[in-house]
Amino acid sequence: MTMSSTYSTRIKTTWNNESIAAEQFISISMHYSGEDLIILIHAPFYNDPVLPDWSKKPGTFDKLYEYEVVELFLLNSQNEHYLEIELAPRGQYLLLELNGYRNVTRTPISLKSYDVKIQHDKHWSGRAIVSNDDLPYGIDKFNAYAIHGSGSNRTYLSLFPAPHNNPNYSEPDFHRLELFKPISLFHPYH
Repeated sequence: MTMSSTYSTRIKTTWNNESIAAEQFISISMHYSGEDLIILIHAPFYNDPVLPDWSKKPGTFDKLYEYEVVELFLLNSQNEHYLEIELAPRGQYLLLELNGYRNVTRTPISLKSYDVKIQHDKHWSGRAIVSNDDLPYGIDKFNAYAIHGSGSNRTYLSLFPAPHNNPNYSEPDFHRLELFKPISLFHPYH
């Protein structure tokens, strides 16, 4: 019998720790059994900025962070090796392997699969499978983020946000590894 672990959470704050309305919450679940990582997303759909519909043929999309996206960062805090996973509501995704702050060492990385569905133009759900081979060894910390909107309406959300009104955090930076929190989902498997 294969054992598996599940971690579920919701993003409820902006990048700088301001509360958001309940209808803006983003649900994230991760399932891991020592093999592939399954990620489930349920989020509001803003369609801003607009992306083409790739839902029938999902694929990698450069600079996806400039659009509407949910992001997960999985970190080995001992060596600062981490995987950035960006998932968009219209089938686009982007995976980046990094070693140290913003130091990309490999991209593009393909998902095993990515399925998305938009419900009534109000919400979207996604199911992504990340190959175990693409996960950093020894993942012990993570963070999750979401971005949507254009121009002055650009909104940055964070699961583990920067402290409110802290001058050391003057703008959104999802690569601030010191903000990541422990996760035991990958133990004892990885």
